[in-house]
Amino acid sequence: MEDKITQVFSGTLVEVEFIAQIMDDNGIEYLIRDQERESRIAGWVADIIPQKQCSLFVFERDYDVAMNLIEEISQAELGEEIEDEI
Repeated sequence: MEDKITQVFSGTLVEVEFIAQIMDDNGIEYLIRDQERESRIAGWVADIIPQKQCSLFVFERDYDVAMNLIEEISQAELGEEIEDEI
């Protein structure tokens, strides 16, 4: 069993939690890293926190499946944007 983790997505907390739910629905274990929350727990909040302050990580064994799911989501969202413009 491969224990190494790798980042598959970064975005806002809402975006990361949405992607995490899809990973959960597909049986993929994940880890969310929220820089703003981490800094508050540490006792300080950085003056400048990047817009994409959250990251989603998965085990390397699940990387390909996770990236395929994220690609499907991206394509579906792009399709919806195009339909809205027409």
